[in-house]
Amino acid sequence: MKILNVEKTYKAHVFDVAKIFCELPDGKQRYYDLVQHGPAVVIVPVTDDNNILFVKQYRLGAEKELLELPAGMINEGEDPDPAAERELQEETGYESLDMIKLGGFYASAGYCSEYLNIYLARNMKWNPLPQDDDEFLSNITMSVEEAYEAVENGTIEDAKTIAALMMAQKYIRKS
Repeated sequence: MKILNVEKTYKAHVFDVAKIFCELPDGKQRYYDLVQHGPAVVIVPVTDDNNILFVKQYRLGAEKELLELPAGMINEGEDPDPAAERELQEETGYESLDMIKLGGFYASAGYCSEYLNIYLARNMKWNPLPQDDDEFLSNITMSVEEAYEAVENGTIEDAKTIAALMMAQKYIRKS
């Protein structure tokens, strides 16, 4: 596929929408709509006693509170590693002395450019940063096994949380 033209059609707070004119592999041409969203981080914070720290927050798309791993956007000019540490401190109050990047994935590449960088955080100490003004979070702690049971029984419905837990599984789940 070859991109022939990009026209920004809408600018929002955290994303833009663009109309993308493309030439398909068969030579035909068509428009696609693309949500242009900056990259983000998702952190799997595991305490020394093998618990995972989650946040619960209201999500407009789901019209209810969801149980999620700490996550957030990478600020312009910021690298993913410090963004992960910042988001962990803002959302849980902890900093990690052992942060490992596990990889990443596209949130929904069919219509959105957002790339999520996934981290495992261990060896944590209390060192909070202020939460963002528009975030109203409550913190929830679960054992590793309770967290995976919550995925399996549908209590955790957030895709980035489910995917990040799957990526961290070999590091934190006992066989």
